[in-house]
Amino acid sequence: MKKPLIIAGRDEGFGERMRAFLNALYISKRFNLEFGFVWRDIIDANNVLDDKVMIPYANLPTKEFLFSKEFIEKYHKSNMTYVYTTPVFWSLYKKSINRLLEEPYEYDWGWYSTYDDLSLFFNDVKEDEYRQALSLCWKEIGFSDSVKKVFDQVEEIVKDLGDFIAVHVRAGDGIYLKNLRDITWAIRYKCVSYAFAIDLSLKFLREGKKVLLFSDDFNLLDTLKKYIKGNIDCKENLLIVFDLIKGLCKYEQIIFEMFLMSKAKEIFASGTTGFARCASFIGGNFLTDIYRFFSINEQYETISKYIEINDIHPLQKSFSYFHLYLLADELKISFKIKKEFLVKALENDPQNTNSKIFLINLLLKHQYYDEANEQLKIYLKNDEFLHVLLDNHFNPNLPSEIFLNYLKKDILNYPFIAKVALMIFYSFFNKESVINKHYQNLRTIILEHFYQVFYESKKLQPIGAVKIIHNHLSYKLGKAMIENSKSFLGYIRMPYVLSYIKEMHKQEKLSKDFPLEYYLDYEQACKEKNSFTYKLGEILIKADKNWHKGGYIKLYFDIKNLKKNFRLKDKYFKKT
Repeated sequence: MKKPLIIAGRDEGFGERMRAFLNALYISKRFNLEFGFVWRDIIDANNVLDDKVMIPYANLPTKEFLFSKEFIEKYHKSNMTYVYTTPVFWSLYKKSINRLLEEPYEYDWGWYSTYDDLSLFFNDVKEDEYRQALSLCWKEIGFSDSVKKVFDQVEEIVKDLGDFIAVHVRAGDGIYLKNLRDITWAIRYKCVSYAFAIDLSLKFLREGKKVLLFSDDFNLLDTLKKYIKGNIDCKENLLIVFDLIKGLCKYEQIIFEMFLMSKAKEIFASGTTGFARCASFIGGNFLTDIYRFFSINEQYETISKYIEINDIHPLQKSFSYFHLYLLADELKISFKIKKEFLVKALENDPQNTNSKIFLINLLLKHQYYDEANEQLKIYLKNDEFLHVLLDNHFNPNLPSEIFLNYLKKDILNYPFIAKVALMIFYSFFNKESVINKHYQNLRTIILEHFYQVFYESKKLQPIGAVKIIHNHLSYKLGKAMIENSKSFLGYIRMPYVLSYIKEMHKQEKLSKDFPLEYYLDYEQACKEKNSFTYKLGEILIKADKNWHKGGYIKLYFDIKNLKKNFRLKDKYFKKT
């Protein structure tokens, strides 16, 4: 059996790519497999706010800058492509890592590596051995001379710096790029509020420890340094990474920051940020997830305490106010306060569709339908609200209750709420739509709610069940037989007409997806399905299927019995 190839081919930012890189090296060394990598160079991305906020793709080193020529020639797979997800690899979660050696592989040639912590991913990878191996793998990567010089620079700085705690405030694209701000709920634990950095810094500085602040938002770092030093006498124990960066290009800078962070005694960061987790992989140091370090109550108190400090960018404040709303909701704090947080989030970022969606949801949840309807009247003036709500899915980007809160009986008197409810229905109606892939098992619930609201209320009438019955082959054939039995010429051409109808029916793409009982004309459709026309078509289809058993001979008697039954039925109903 041919051994699998293991490829590092993720296409996210530097941290995620290098974590997948280290994992691929670890797996290849553990099982003596061939290693390879794919690296898409991105040269058309830009930082924002005059280069004061770093965006991951804008600072991603090219492979030629990062690796030596020899390393690229030996391991780069130019004939392969990159990936964003590794779903088959994920199917191995909590299984043995030895499964990677067994066919079937993810691809004929082998596997793309995940960036996840393999000691948590597989049930037989020991954490200590794994972390030590990753540090060794990092040292064995063939980096370029330019990168090695950056490493040397960091080593010299660390000698003077001594022990320090790294606090990483992930912001960047998640705070400043519109497309990611619109899915804040989906990435709510990737970015970190500046309030936590203040609280952690003050805590460790009071303990006499040295703190080094990292962030992709340099303006924020300056503000935090000024505020913290204004509230505690910390001498030289508080530093920001920008103080230590001297004359480096953007590629050198990102490598400098990650390698320096890897030297920290402990890292405090979001548990889902690839940059800090990669630094932890490299240095073998412990990463503390800020969202686990602080309890829900402590998170609420900390953000509330520091959210309104001076010189914070409005978009940073907006993110923190949205977090306060989520925390207030979890803590079951009053409607008034939750609404205030969402309003403040929108005051600081008026174009944030994510906050608009949650504000409407809050109003619907508490039955403030008039206000919700008036807000939607404004929000629906362009397509962005519905696009983010229904089309912009980030696996997924919204909690399920948001869709269900539109499907309440009382909303039928509110045209803009009802419009969104209908759009939600249409999106989930199509079984193959993207929204159904991201919100599995929600479709049936959505359709049931829609039925209860729009069927029972009789305010909106989605007619269509009778039309579906008329499109059934049985009804078409029965109708053609009746029409052509009215003349001698009709009898002659009937076989050709019926054959043509059957052939055309095969070519038609009819929707068999939506249950008939969800239509308002369902009862009429049931009558049509039990009509003489429909039943006539049914016995013709049955005869055709059993032609070799005398089906067409039996057809004559079946039609005779059918006519008799319907005559008796008519007679009975006339008497009653």
